[in-house]
Amino acid sequence: MSHLFSSQFWQKIIADAERNAFTDGWAVFQILVFYLVLRIIINRVLIRVIRRITEKGIASAEHRARVTTLENIIWSTANVILAIMFGIMLLRALGVDITPILTTAGIAGLAIGLGSQKLFQDTISGFLLISENQFVVGEYVTIGTVTGVVAEVGMRTTWIREDSGKLTIITNGSITQVTNHSRGPLVTWIDIGLAPGCDMAAAVEALTQCGKTIYEQHPDNFQEAPSVQGVISIDGAKIVIRVAVNAPLGALSTAQSLVRTEIYSTLPQKGFAIV
Repeated sequence: MSHLFSSQFWQKIIADAERNAFTDGWAVFQILVFYLVLRIIINRVLIRVIRRITEKGIASAEHRARVTTLENIIWSTANVILAIMFGIMLLRALGVDITPILTTAGIAGLAIGLGSQKLFQDTISGFLLISENQFVVGEYVTIGTVTGVVAEVGMRTTWIREDSGKLTIITNGSITQVTNHSRGPLVTWIDIGLAPGCDMAAAVEALTQCGKTIYEQHPDNFQEAPSVQGVISIDGAKIVIRVAVNAPLGALSTAQSLVRTEIYSTLPQKGFAIV
């Protein structure tokens, strides 16, 4: 016990403490510098990626807002991951045994991952839908068997308002194919059956005139005047002539109704029997 009161003993203790403090302090400083540099790099890469996503496709105000939200989510997630890495490296530099901590975290992470697998799938799919700008709110789309106007695009779900008024909610992870009708004019066809033996040239002329008339009366419901595509079939019962209707988003049903009304009221007056 006498050595506890000797000056050499305490000098050695102090020297070891100073050496360990310097070594640990230098290690902590290196870890801190690494953490800050990595934060800066991730931030710059994230800004560059988000800028490319924002400039891609239709850069509407809502699209930019959603991309900004995604940027915040990704940045927050990256910060959490970096903080965890920094904490683990700091504990190891200070000589703390982190094996029990990693074991507990691994078991908890596995349990959470298995329970949230579908949630992660839907969220990642939502991120890809927004980043790739496949569709935005207000566009007319077909997803699987559902067709309608996009009411909302979230991180987990997409809401579609069908033509009948039904609101269908689709999980983003289940979306495998999307048809966007709003990235161009909507085109549909109306087939008109006429009695056999009619003058086909005169019938085509009459249908063309119907298209011009309805377009002049209701220009807001059409991209252009309905046009005759020609005869598509002839048999003993009827002659079928096809008319193309080109309408803007949200006006397709109205445009079809207007064209049918004009044709079915005009052609009989010109002596054509519709069958």
